[in-house]
Amino acid sequence: MYKGPYSQMEPVYNAMIQWINENGYTATGVAYEFYYNSPAEVPESKKPELPVEKAGFEAFNEGLCVQIMHIGPYATQPERMEKIDSFIKANGLRDRVGNGGKHHEIYLSDPRKAKPENMKTVLRHPVERA
Repeated sequence: MYKGPYSQMEPVYNAMIQWINENGYTATGVAYEFYYNSPAEVPESKKPELPVEKAGFEAFNEGLCVQIMHIGPYATQPERMEKIDSFIKANGLRDRVGNGGKHHEIYLSDPRKAKPENMKTVLRHPVERA
């Protein structure tokens, strides 16, 4: 599991893909990322660096979510998260991160091939009706 600034997500993702390839595995489907806290609420200084080899797989039931398409580098995702937060408040929803829900991301672009400004990521945030 990686914890750290968005600006370091691309090298971490590349290292993960390299490890998968070097160990005889094949990456299929889209890559997911999820958070135990909302990235908009956790200061980068509070996110300790962890080794990539500690990454793992987990199944979970996501339930009702708000999602938005982010186009651009990983480092600019917090700006899109502000739009999700505004939507949640404007529509009488409650944030479920930290209360059984996990923010997660679906990577639609390969960072080894796409320009950072063209990268597509679905940001998905769990909510419940207020």
